[in-house]
Amino acid sequence: MAILLLAEHDNATLSDQTAKALTAAFVTALITGLGIMRNVLQMDPLLDDEGGELESYLTTLLKTIMASA
Repeated sequence: MAILLLAEHDNATLSDQTAKALTAAFVTALITGLGIMRNVLQMDPLLDDEGGELESYLTTLLKTIMASA
């Protein structure tokens, strides 16, 4: 999935509109990613209780990313 955000800029700050559009794009990608993860890993992330399989997987993934940075 690719999201292209075109916006005017001044090379210093993000406008409020651009920040809102960027947030919306991020949320869209996140929701799409959860759907893909559910299908690939055969889990239903929106129905897991706290501490469920998805939370465990994401925690491990984030720890791995942080360790390699």
